[in-house]
Amino acid sequence: MTKKRKAVWVAGVLVMAMTVTGFGFAVNSGACGFGSFHRQGFCKRGLPPFMHDEIKGFIAWRMDKEAKALGLSEIQQQQYDKFRTRFLETMEKAIETRIEFHKQVFSSLENETPDLSAMATEAKERAEMISGSISDALTLFSDFFNSLDPAQKKTITDKIKERINDHNNNFPCDDKEI
Repeated sequence: MTKKRKAVWVAGVLVMAMTVTGFGFAVNSGACGFGSFHRQGFCKRGLPPFMHDEIKGFIAWRMDKEAKALGLSEIQQQQYDKFRTRFLETMEKAIETRIEFHKQVFSSLENETPDLSAMATEAKERAEMISGSISDALTLFSDFFNSLDPAQKKTITDKIKERINDHNNNFPCDDKEI
């Protein structure tokens, strides 16, 4: 083989490797880069089970970061801690309930004649349980929110409005901080 032929082969292999790597990057990161990967979800079906604790930790970190920026008093901090604890317990319980319910549904669907009415009843009971847990967490959040001064309330309200605006604009690709 001549040097020219070897160089063509090496160049072809490098171009192929770069193309495959580029497509892999585009598929994994999305159109807006790695910062937007969390916005598309995991195959539009939720996150894999190993990520549940990671997400719960991330939400707790983000809540703590925002609460720290508010400069809470001692009483406000106590209200926040009660809300945070209850919220994280609700998340943990919801994750466990969801995993258990999925296993139960898939195992009952493997039968030749699954009892769909029983599954619907079970789903309704679980939805009511989750609704009650969320209601309790929202009550604690409102207690925390009512303990804030007007400037702190405005900060939280502005942050919520910003997130709603981002959601309505389909999470535009920008350089916003997490």
